[in-house]
Amino acid sequence: MQNDTRTTRQIWGVVVGVAAGAIIGWLDISATEVQGPLLLVMLASFALGMSGLIAPWLGGLVVGVAMAGAHVVAWAIGAGAASGIGSIVAIVPAIAAAYGGRLMGIFVERAADSLPYGRLSPERLADEQNLPWYAERGASRALLATILCGSAIIGLPVVYHAVIVAGQPIAWFVTVIWQILTLVGWIVLTPVVVAHREGKAEALSADSVATTAAQVVGLAMVHAIALVVLTRVLLIPPGDQEIFARIMHVFAAYVPLDMLTFVLLWTLAYVSNADRHLREAGRESAAKAASLSAELNAGKLSALRAQLRPHFLFNAINTAVVLSSKGDSVAASSVLRSLADLLRYVLDDAAETVKLEDELGFIQEYLNVERARFPDRLTFAIDADATARNARIPHLLLQPLVENAVRHGIAGKISAGKVQISARVDGDTLRMIVEDDGVGIGPKTKTDSGLGIANTRSRLSLMHGKNGKLEILERPGGGTMCRLLVPYVT
Repeated sequence: MQNDTRTTRQIWGVVVGVAAGAIIGWLDISATEVQGPLLLVMLASFALGMSGLIAPWLGGLVVGVAMAGAHVVAWAIGAGAASGIGSIVAIVPAIAAAYGGRLMGIFVERAADSLPYGRLSPERLADEQNLPWYAERGASRALLATILCGSAIIGLPVVYHAVIVAGQPIAWFVTVIWQILTLVGWIVLTPVVVAHREGKAEALSADSVATTAAQVVGLAMVHAIALVVLTRVLLIPPGDQEIFARIMHVFAAYVPLDMLTFVLLWTLAYVSNADRHLREAGRESAAKAASLSAELNAGKLSALRAQLRPHFLFNAINTAVVLSSKGDSVAASSVLRSLADLLRYVLDDAAETVKLEDELGFIQEYLNVERARFPDRLTFAIDADATARNARIPHLLLQPLVENAVRHGIAGKISAGKVQISARVDGDTLRMIVEDDGVGIGPKTKTDSGLGIANTRSRLSLMHGKNGKLEILERPGGGTMCRLLVPYVT
């Protein structure tokens, strides 16, 4: 796939190079001087090298050969002289310009990598969600190149007018040279502009705007002086104005252009940097919230267990004491053995969840203790299929509901009563029912009144959120039904 993409890019590079060289060669047929066509050849090669579509040597060669080829075609059809074929020598400066363009392309890539998102590794970028489109490496480089080259192109008519006013005899040539040098300068300065916003996420202030504006004005003055001096060094005719007047004309032309380029680059850096800060702050906030939530949940769960255990243990121990005081040693011994198993289960902190099979075993031992206390008044039944028994539920989830059924349902009833526990799996939901045929429920029992119900609701909320429910219902035929709904997890 990558090889196919690389081949396609190279084909496009060759096509663009041939087209550019042929157009320049055709224009050169009617040209009266050599500087213009040569500059265009170098400019086309520079742009091709900067794009990175093909190797610089191949880009310069294609443009130069295509230019000479246009002269050959013109000579063959009688539209040009044979001497124009000598333009083949333009291949050498074309290749040099292509390598210069590739160097500038590398600078653009480095400048794009200096953007806040450019410094992220590809792995880190892949982990980010909903990144802005300019955060992608290819997009950020293309956007940066568009800003830099676009600013240079926009400035062509402005600079050309300033050069004309200065009396420059070859104004267009000088204009193109100045804009190429300006483009190179801004490419080199881009990392500095980006660093201007490094580590900053706060809003702009009047002082910072004024300071930055003064810096850009100073940069424009240095820019104007450098261009005028370089023009003299290259032995280009200076025009009619004195050097100071020329500098001021160039300065006036480049102040708005440099300001525009700086604002565009700075805005890109500011937006990407601010977005990065917001994302990092969001990640830190989410991490802190998750940590606090985990600590809070753990603390609440510990508090609930601390409330639950003494309440249950008191009743269990009291049952054993009552049986012992009646002189029923066999029943007392059975209760004490059951109580030992109950204590072992209640005090087990190894896991927050247990298998329903283990929870039902614990409930059976608990009801055995309670039945020893009320042998003629309490019976119970446990019905759960194998799939349900394999589910994991919060530790000690059923005990307070079963205890309520015994204490508030059966104990308040004159005749004998029965407690039933059942469990079934319905799709992704585990349904558990604790019901009794006791005295029934009062108007407040359907809510969170009572320690057992309140604890169970709180634990379901902590463990399962909205997916955990406890419903308190009137049982058909009398009594109370507690229906628990939790996600089926094994």
